[in-house]
Amino acid sequence: MEKKHVILIVKYLFMFNDICKYCFVKRNEFEKFTDGNCPERMKAFLQILEVKFNAYQCNIDFLLDELKITKDDLSFITYKFFNAPPKKLLENLRLWHSLRISEEEHNMNVLANKCGYEWISTFRKAFKRRFGFTYEHYKQLISNSPDKAKIINEMVDGLWK
Repeated sequence: MEKKHVILIVKYLFMFNDICKYCFVKRNEFEKFTDGNCPERMKAFLQILEVKFNAYQCNIDFLLDELKITKDDLSFITYKFFNAPPKKLLENLRLWHSLRISEEEHNMNVLANKCGYEWISTFRKAFKRRFGFTYEHYKQLISNSPDKAKIINEMVDGLWK
């Protein structure tokens, strides 16, 4: 992971003790975690994402089953801490990973699979939707650029805005 994204995750790990305090203040009676496991769920969520975000089976239903929470609770966590719905968060992580490994992996099928996309067409659509151009155009842009790292960092920053 990039240093600033690791720092972001560490920041959230330190917030565990305060998460319930914030959740209970901002949520109505029907949305609260009533069992006091909010910090444990957030920690479990981050651990699952770290290990499984690039696996095919890591989708919203998988996260709900692993975390034993409702879809509303998962959405609350991802919006509150990542400013994105769960599906977009997974897509961001996968696309971020694709940018990181694109220099070492030249076969797009293999790259898509390593990033958690079972189908190359899904990867292509996600890439174009998030960046505004195709993966092929990105590879041309990178190959013609003297400062590849700058382009990649700008694209990564764009994912998290």
